Amino acid sequence: MHSGPESLRHVFNVDVSPRNLEETYLPAFRSTVVDGHVKSVMCAYNAINNDAACASKLLLGDHLRGAWSFNGFVVSDCAAIVDVARGHHNAPDILHAAALSLRTGTDLSSSIWSPGFNTLADAVRQGAATEDLVTRSAERLYTARFQLGLFNPQGSGAFDKIPFSENASEPHRQIALKAAEESIVLLKNSGVLPLRNKPASIAVIGLTADLLTAIEGNYNGAALHSVSPLDGIARKFPGTAIHYAQGSTLDATFYASTSDLPPFTEYAMKNRTYRYYTGKPMWGFGYGLSYSDFRYGPARLSHNSVAAGQPVTATVAVTNTSKLPGDEVVEAYLKTRSRTVPPTALSAFNECTSKPGKHGT
Repeated sequence: MHSGPESLRHVFNVDVSPRNLEETYLPAFRSTVVDGHVKSVMCAYNAINNDAACASKLLLGDHLRGAWSFNGFVVSDCAAIVDVARGHHNAPDILHAAALSLRTGTDLSSSIWSPGFNTLADAVRQGAATEDLVTRSAERLYTARFQLGLFNPQGSGAFDKIPFSENASEPHRQIALKAAEESIVLLKNSGVLPLRNKPASIAVIGLTADLLTAIEGNYNGAALHSVSPLDGIARKFPGTAIHYAQGSTLDATFYASTSDLPPFTEYAMKNRTYRYYTGKPMWGFGYGLSYSDFRYGPARLSHNSVAAGQPVTATVAVTNTSKLPGDEVVEAYLKTRSRTVPPTALSAFNECTSKPGKHGT
């Protein structure tokens, strides 16, 4: 997936070390493929180590179909086959770019307004691609269509039986609400929260508090029953005077200053993320407040020493010492003195819910 500067996305090359690629950039994708069992993957606009993502043996061959045993189909980002030739110069023209991408593992080109795999027939005639490679990709694509039930009698497929009323249904909205509530992080509380009585007035400060597009992003459908933060507060506290000021917003990176960050085009991990950053951030990784207070007991390990690859279990009692029920995310970090690996890395976490005076492990 493209993650470099937006203005350079069709020509940008990611120069990354094998270690940083394996430890930082690929784990989320590996988990999506191996644990999530996805059936389709999109290759990006950018290049990695001078090979376009849609023509990268490293990504599509060695990792995706090799180490991760992916058996679905790969589709290019829109017009990315053009970038193989014109952006990254891995091929002399689009026909050879399509042949190279097909051979490397891309099965379908997304090409609404530009050429791509519609040049493959000529590529086969000219000997740049083989019919066997075209057949391989066609089999992967038709397998996906069969799995979706697109060749079943109309109305007989499992997905055909899902009524339109399930879209934005109340049970689904409740799940979305729970996900939203649990994704909120409380950074500061001077004792005002939670509100115990209806306030006479509330000040809402922030550039995006009444900006729906800030919530929707830029790749979205039309949301049903959309509510901005300002609208939500007004509905929750009817009759309360709401004062809105656009004010300034907190730096999304939570670094004390953007000057603490390496250049956007630099993919080395030095001074990036909590694992490698040596300065003092505004808000550290894993930081977050709660309406409740918790006390941690001593941690107990299942083994005092472990061999490489052997699991170890840590158990700790977490007691809610406040008057409110609450959730606490218990985080376990692995620290090492080695100079070749991150000095600190999150190794596990678990959510603990407890009532006042009670504890969990």
